[in-house]
Amino acid sequence: MKPFKFNKHMLMKVLVVVLSILFVLSIVWLIYSVKNLTKSGDLETNPNLRKLSTYTYNTKNVNKITPWMTFDYINTIFKLDPTYLKNALLIDDTRYPNIRLDNYAKRHNLILPIYMRDIENIITKYPRTN
Repeated sequence: MKPFKFNKHMLMKVLVVVLSILFVLSIVWLIYSVKNLTKSGDLETNPNLRKLSTYTYNTKNVNKITPWMTFDYINTIFKLDPTYLKNALLIDDTRYPNIRLDNYAKRHNLILPIYMRDIENIITKYPRTN
């Protein structure tokens, strides 16, 4: 009986099959993850004419705010009126809304964690019309 030998052609076929299976599993995992995030409310799609889709947070996810975010970014992802945070926080900085939270807090001698908590509380009080 002859020993079984792999040739290059057979090895390539096996490699293509294994990579194809891994690719399909990755796509299935991605779809499953997006469905779970959408179902839990952590991710929602908002169709927009200018963009194919925009991902936004619900106001119940305010704990996801981080210091690198700008006021403009926060206004966008939480669907806030562009002047809402400016008025609620009494911001008179000319760079608003294009200033990061951490930079604003540092420039105005604010304690960042407390300031971020204030922003979270203000966002949860935002009047929703829908």
